[in-house]
Parts: sequence; structure tokens; C-alpha cells
Amino acid sequence: MKIEMTAVVIILSSLIGFHVSAQSSREAPRPATSMAEIRKRVPELNGLNDEQALDVIHQAYYSDIDKADLAKRFGVTLKPPFVPKSLGPIDSWRYESCQQDASKAPTQYGVNVALGLCRKKFGQVPQ
Repeated sequence: MKIEMTAVVIILSSLIGFHVSAQSSREAPRPATSMAEIRKRVPELNGLNDEQALDVIHQAYYSDIDKADLAKRFGVTLKPPFVPKSLGPIDSWRYESCQQDASKAPTQYGVNVALGLCRKKFGQVPQ
């Protein structure tokens, strides 16, 4: 089992080009330099956009490496994180009023839909 896991780690690390020390006489494949190369080697990533594929690689294999560094390595441009719109006093009051009205919906589904509409209307979620 240990030999199999070592082989898997060597293959995955050579896939995206990070060094993993292991006792192997075979030469590791050339490291991938772009998401296109990774998609050729791992066809399961074809249904995902570059950022989603990078998330999978980052979470599954390289969570200890900064995601921005990994993105730079493969030429993926990360979207900036969403920042909610800043509301003034009147819009804050309107937003709170909208939330209170939403909480009066007769079902939990209705409450969730109405709250979602409030967030969208006042710029509190990405469009």
C-alpha cells in the first residue's frame, strides 16, 4: 500500500510540477505549465472553468501552498473576492425593513427567496 501511495504522490506532484522526494529510478514526467496541459492529463477537469479546476487541485493536493501562487504558476487569473456594497443610513434602514418583511413569509422557502431578493436588490451578493 505504501508503494502505491508513493506512486500516486509522485504522479500528482509531477502533474503540476512540485518536487516530491521518493526513491524511484524512473524519470518523472515533465511538469505541467498551464491548465490546458493539466486538462489533457486529467480529463475529469474538462467540465470545470480554470478557477474551479484550480480549486480542486488546490484543495485535493496542495492546500499547504497559497492558492494565489498556484494560480500564478498555471496562468490562471483569480477573480477578486466579492465586497458587499456599502449602504448609507437610509439604504441600511430600507435593507433591514426588507429583511423584516421577508421574515414574515409563510414558509421557510418563501423567507429564503425573499431574503435573497433583498440581498440582491441592495448589492449584498455578487450579481
